[in-house]
Amino acid sequence: MKILCIGVGGAGTNVINRMKDIGIPNAEFLTFGGYRYDYSHPEIPHYNLIQSNEIDTLPAGSGPKVFEKLAKNVEDDIREVLLYSFGMRKCKELAGYRAKEYYTAIHTPLYSEEKNAFEILEEKFKCTRVYVYYFEERPECMSAIDGFDNNGDAYIFHVDVCYSDQQTSSIYLQFADELNAKVRNGAETRFDMGYFADDELVGVKLMLSIFVFKHC
Repeated sequence: MKILCIGVGGAGTNVINRMKDIGIPNAEFLTFGGYRYDYSHPEIPHYNLIQSNEIDTLPAGSGPKVFEKLAKNVEDDIREVLLYSFGMRKCKELAGYRAKEYYTAIHTPLYSEEKNAFEILEEKFKCTRVYVYYFEERPECMSAIDGFDNNGDAYIFHVDVCYSDQQTSSIYLQFADELNAKVRNGAETRFDMGYFADDELVGVKLMLSIFVFKHC
């Protein structure tokens, strides 16, 4: 079992530092707030709500409501931080114009293929968005994946696993079924699979890239 302990604000950070001093089995720590002033445990990730809102300082006397607003402004980023802490990391989405370049970089061509999945789909569709997820542990299912645009007309689900964690194909057929179930009826889907070296993405067991296409 993995425990994530989160401290918010100065008092919350103090509690987290104390918990770190005591030692909590199977626990990881994370803090949110303004600028970090206590560096007794610099290894604990700290999310600065002021910097994340691209401002330098706050007016004197700013209270909880101000920080609530700052957090609301970056709630998607906070969600990604939490997913990262639970072993799933989601990159920023790639805009459509970068999609083909990215697909070419991660795709391992088959000797027999005249066109890859991206080239086939782009004859009828335009790739509008790519979502990339990293897992530190191989998931048992794809139920954790959400947040991507499920209103596309076609998709490519590209799964890459590290060489040391290769599994039987049945688990990836299961993933394909689960991912297909997440898209709307009538959408065209394709499923790719590849591998990466253990030292290429340190600490990552599986990478999932979701390419979203829409009619031109």
